[in-house]
Amino acid sequence: MARKWRVLFCRLYSLLSWDRPARWRQYQRGWLALGSCILILAIAAAPGISQPAPTGPEDWFQAGQTAYETQHYPTAVASLNAAVSGFQDQGESLKQAIALGNLSLTHQALGNWMLAADALDQSLGLLTIADRSQLAETDPATLAKPQLQVLAATLDIDGQLWMKQGQPETGLESWRTAARLYGYLGDDAGLIGSETSQLQALQALGLYLQADAIAATLEQRLTQIDNPKLIARSLQGLGTTYRTVGKLSCSRFILETLVGVQTAPDGCLASVLARAQAPEPLGPVLLSLGNTYLALGNRAQERQTAVSRQGRLPWRCDWGTAPPQEAQTFYQQAAETYGKAASGAAARSHIAARLNQLDALLALRSAPPWEDWHTLEQRVANADNRFDIYARIKLAQQGACLAQSGGELQTTLEPVLALLAPLPAMAAELGDPIALSQAYGSLGGLYELLSQELTPPGSIATNRWHTEALTLTQQALYAAQPSVLPDIAYPWQWQLARLHQAQGETDLAIRSYRQAVTTLRSVRNNLLPIDSEVQFSFRDNVEPVYRELVDLLLRPDNPSPETLREAIGLIDTLQLAELESFLQCNLATAEIDQDVIDPTAVNVYSIILPDRLETIIARSGPDNSQRLTRERRYIQQAALEDTLTRLQTNLRSPSGNNRVQRIAGDLYDWMLAPLESQLDPDSPREDSPVKTLAFILDGSLRNVPMAVLFDRQRDRYLLERYAIATVPSLSLVQPEPLPRSMTVLLGGTSEALNHPLQPGSFRPLKNVKKELEAIQPLFKNDLLLDKQFTYPNLKSKLNNNTYTVVHLASHGEFSSDPERTFIMLSQGDGAADAKTALFAKEIDALLRSSRDRVEGIKLLVLSACTTATGDKRATLGMAGLTVRAGSRSTLATLWSVDDASAAALMERFYQELSTDKSLSKAEALRRAQLALPQLGADQNLDWSSPLHWAPYVMVGNWL
Repeated sequence: MARKWRVLFCRLYSLLSWDRPARWRQYQRGWLALGSCILILAIAAAPGISQPAPTGPEDWFQAGQTAYETQHYPTAVASLNAAVSGFQDQGESLKQAIALGNLSLTHQALGNWMLAADALDQSLGLLTIADRSQLAETDPATLAKPQLQVLAATLDIDGQLWMKQGQPETGLESWRTAARLYGYLGDDAGLIGSETSQLQALQALGLYLQADAIAATLEQRLTQIDNPKLIARSLQGLGTTYRTVGKLSCSRFILETLVGVQTAPDGCLASVLARAQAPEPLGPVLLSLGNTYLALGNRAQERQTAVSRQGRLPWRCDWGTAPPQEAQTFYQQAAETYGKAASGAAARSHIAARLNQLDALLALRSAPPWEDWHTLEQRVANADNRFDIYARIKLAQQGACLAQSGGELQTTLEPVLALLAPLPAMAAELGDPIALSQAYGSLGGLYELLSQELTPPGSIATNRWHTEALTLTQQALYAAQPSVLPDIAYPWQWQLARLHQAQGETDLAIRSYRQAVTTLRSVRNNLLPIDSEVQFSFRDNVEPVYRELVDLLLRPDNPSPETLREAIGLIDTLQLAELESFLQCNLATAEIDQDVIDPTAVNVYSIILPDRLETIIARSGPDNSQRLTRERRYIQQAALEDTLTRLQTNLRSPSGNNRVQRIAGDLYDWMLAPLESQLDPDSPREDSPVKTLAFILDGSLRNVPMAVLFDRQRDRYLLERYAIATVPSLSLVQPEPLPRSMTVLLGGTSEALNHPLQPGSFRPLKNVKKELEAIQPLFKNDLLLDKQFTYPNLKSKLNNNTYTVVHLASHGEFSSDPERTFIMLSQGDGAADAKTALFAKEIDALLRSSRDRVEGIKLLVLSACTTATGDKRATLGMAGLTVRAGSRSTLATLWSVDDASAAALMERFYQELSTDKSLSKAEALRRAQLALPQLGADQNLDWSSPLHWAPYVMVGNWL
């Protein structure tokens, strides 16, 4: 982050120094991701430079730049204010505007958003931009070149300010205007930088089509530039930006190519990379590549594990199960790359690389020698700026982790405590409120660990550590000021809640948890990227806050209806936050009363907690009021996860019927049997007021079709009584019936296609033609079959036509990793470069192009997809496509099915919809599933097993 600001400082200072030699006007531009460097240090700020006392505004400006680069931000503010006053006295309005722009940067670093915005408004006013609404209409021909140069650079700063405040729309406007001005000036570096920033803003807004268009423009622009060094710097910035927006594969490919690592090209900027010159120095690229490897390892770890973070202290280190092999590979690559980045690097770059290397080694569950830790301890002995404060905090966290790997913990933690204890005084001397908050809060976190891990409960030592932790956390919270620095404050609100809970102060704990949740909601725009630079992990830093609060709320035997509503509201918000984390964009929500929309539907919430499974049923009363009933089953989360894994395994086995009924019977008993009074299970179904169950599922329950829950008392599957839907979040989409005057886009291929991510191929789907041709006569439709089912044809159909339903019969996979969620297309005429795999964001972009023109697709059907093997949260990909693609609901499969049975079921599903105009989608699917055994018997085939009928799930709107 510091390099981004430092480059802009240098850029504006070069404009200030027109009378200096040309070398003063040269600059290097780079872009790093927005976000805090608290946990992953990728900073290479210049060391302090001794200078004589300032005597004029230019000297004060230079002093401000030096103070900024060395992270003495309060000093930089004072110096720049002096420069602004001096330039104003001299009547140097242009230089005053430059100084104000840099003053805004410094206030941004301190989190002073109002002061930062005020400085920019003053700067723009001096540049004849009195009203922001005039920005888009600014005519560059009316301004002098120096004025244009300053205005463009100032708008770059303006865009960063709005992005940091979670308002990418406003930031995008500033960057678009800056790009237009840079283009007029013929400034390739400035233009590329502003377009790269636009790409990040568009991704944050979920405007993937526009982001792809900007990426294509950048690639074309770079091919036309005859400057290998500029190309390399631009690609380095793009590699970092792609990591920030979650395009880790592309980030890896770009950065690996820049450092000379041979990788299989994936088409990402390949034409430009061939012309790039290796940047000098290479260290920053290696550091960025190491961060990408670390992010890939974290993503692989998240995808393949289901460990609960609830109740685990942030300073507690897990030395248990080794990470999955894929994650290990990435962590090892990260460690090696960081080692290369550290070799020969300047002091701070060396420290940053070594600290990140320790992170990678600890992620491998490999305890580095304490000698390595002590060597770094000597390098960060002094703390006279924010970088040093953060470095010591990070090193202390790593030391605490090492201490927990073995040996006498209290003795081993002594050097860690000695490293951390002086930091509040050092940060206070700097006058840096962010560094001060981090210093207090981190020391409080270490004391929290000491109070809970080292001494018997209730002892004098325990109480002392706890009191210290409480005091320090309150000081951290005061320094952060939640209304000003919410992203800094919420971890301390969470920490305060844990400390109160540890002392049995439940009411105080709940109050602090609620404050943390409120703060998280206010900063969710800024916490979307899960990348290695901010090291913001959804499951580490958001999920536990919600779950720990829900746990406390539901501990009483008879919680009030208001408490139950709060609990299910928190779980719904948690589901929403997880989807936003997957999609890396914000989702519009609405207050929707589901019961008024469908009074025959009952909402079933599942909540997995470490020691129990909570189920809450929400059913409408006679006056449309919501009646909530709760049941809990005490079962350890590990045992529940094992049960769900065994059920998944047996569901996919042709001979697993008896085991399925036994395990699914247990699950029914745990979740629904005690709540049967609310489900009316015994009256004739046609007379029952309950016809549909809408499940809002938690964790690994989402990987199991609720249709197979087995009622042993009545000897029937849940599907035999109720239509069933899975809803990712009830606050996202307004349910509405499916129009029966439907236009359907039918697409599919029966070809054998190569898997896009691993060796091997998908088997041919021989019955795709039969499936699509059976649906064709029922509705108005367009058909893309086999070689016609190509990316250009699909894009053309979606761009030029309006469809109610999109039905795709082709192989695909759902994953919690958007870069592993895809649908296969035909290779068409066999061109080697044909796009045969549509990944999540490409699917989103295509389907949203249709939605943006009209009301959008109401139903997306994916009839031959499966969830990725080993991915504990694979259905997140299915929910993500449903929500962001604009379709109100998705009908898909949890595992690969026999395409003959799929063809029969889909034909029956559409027949039900076309025959009964009042039928809901969920009920049409239920009837088709129940009919499947007989449809098979008619062909002398046995389709009675859940293997054939159970994998179909309706996600989203069930009406």
